[in-house]
Amino acid sequence: MLRDTLQEWGALHGRKIDEKAIDVWMRIFVNANAKVLGRALQRVTEECERMPTPGMLTKAIARAKEELQIGEAPKVTCIEGKDSNGVPCVFWSDEPYTSPAYRAKDCPEGREFLKVLAQVAGRMEI
Repeated sequence: MLRDTLQEWGALHGRKIDEKAIDVWMRIFVNANAKVLGRALQRVTEECERMPTPGMLTKAIARAKEELQIGEAPKVTCIEGKDSNGVPCVFWSDEPYTSPAYRAKDCPEGREFLKVLAQVAGRMEI
């Protein structure tokens, strides 16, 4: 896809693109998502009035990722707080203030788990 588009750009802008130049472009964009790359190539072909550069394509790839909502998952963070009963907890950014998460020592189930864990650990030989 990239190789063909580079040849089209060369024809469109009156340039001959040699194989070494194509190889450089291929190495630069070898890991690009095919769907994103296709959209970026189309956009650059339609928008550029002069021969595109790798930088132009890189920017178009970033825009295409946003449009297609492809990329890294949003980073989930936590906020320390207290639940409605005043028990210390954290709230995760993907579920703000709806589902408190507790440390094991701050909830009945966690304390029970720690108790069983201590019993098991006491019986195990290391």
